[in-house]
Amino acid sequence: PGTQEIILTQDMVKAPSNLSVAGISPGRIKITTSRLLRLTVPIEVLTENNPPREMSVKGITASPAEAQVLIPRRLRGKKIRVMTEPIDLSLLDVQSVFTPPLRYPPDIQFAGGKTPMVRVVVKTLKKTTPSRR
Repeated sequence: PGTQEIILTQDMVKAPSNLSVAGISPGRIKITTSRLLRLTVPIEVLTENNPPREMSVKGITASPAEAQVLIPRRLRGKKIRVMTEPIDLSLLDVQSVFTPPLRYPPDIQFAGGKTPMVRVVVKTLKKTTPSRR
């Protein structure tokens, strides 16, 4: 952990065989590194709008329900939130399974280097209308 200065050379650059690297600018870069801590955080499902009038939401589940993230030490003890983009509940008459993108702080990484694909299932109940006599 710390700061390192690296001198860039032409052999560090991968270029197609029909091109050569004529120069590199700037010739030096500073890189700051820090140890990352592994953390398991729940995936929060955000929703917007109301379900269609004849339906009510019975439950919402996300799979996976949590994610392994890597955070810089400076974020230790802070609340790290991983959330879905909002699920539009007004679409429940045509769709009940969603794969929304995730929202998360720019400083975190997912274990394995890949953002997980989250599947959200919204269980609904049909509202019963009182019978008229």
